[in-house]
Amino acid sequence: MAKRRIIPRSLQQPPRFRLIVHAFVEGGTELDYLQNIAKGQNVRILGERMDSSPVVLLGAAMKWCVDNARIMRAKRCVDTVWVVFDEDEKVRDIETVRKLWGQCAELCMRECRIRDRKRCGYNDVLSKINVAFLKPCIELWALMCLPKPLTGRTHFSSNRHVLQGRLSKLMSAYDHSRHPYFDVSEMTAWREACAQAAEWERTFGKFPNCLNAPRFAGIAPLVEMILTEGSKFQTGFNC
Repeated sequence: MAKRRIIPRSLQQPPRFRLIVHAFVEGGTELDYLQNIAKGQNVRILGERMDSSPVVLLGAAMKWCVDNARIMRAKRCVDTVWVVFDEDEKVRDIETVRKLWGQCAELCMRECRIRDRKRCGYNDVLSKINVAFLKPCIELWALMCLPKPLTGRTHFSSNRHVLQGRLSKLMSAYDHSRHPYFDVSEMTAWREACAQAAEWERTFGKFPNCLNAPRFAGIAPLVEMILTEGSKFQTGFNC
């Protein structure tokens, strides 16, 4: 008599979410925004706020991918890793970012060599990491997502303080000092914002080349992924 194959309980049930996003962010505004837009979607945001520099965020994301390579391969949902950060005093030019990325990649390679090659590989890890770079800050993206008759084109400033002041006048719930969080119900023009961000990407290139751009909204592909991937699977699938 043939031996009956035992299927693990975790694989007997369909996954509850279609998309899982592991977000490494430098501030609470970004994480709160991503978690809010994921509500009602078949998307789960696993966020880690670090209040650190881009190099620390990149290093943490690479280490996480190495540690969880085997688990990610076994999952039946889309599992993606994103590093979200703004321009700052230390990261303003392309050469600096390439140097930081190289330092993190070297550490990642060293870690992969120590571990079982079948379980994780250097290229495997790097291919899973996406960078959402915002220049000068995430408030630019919030303004881009407000209805255009309200904002016009004056929100395309490259000065973060100008953007924060502009947003506080247009979004009553937002105050950079006291309540730096967005009211996502007002950010209805996200599709137009994604189109604008894609135009900038065509003009200036992807990360890290976009550091030479006057402004950039690298969070657009992540937002589009969350708001469209989830809506396609309303019956719910998740890991």
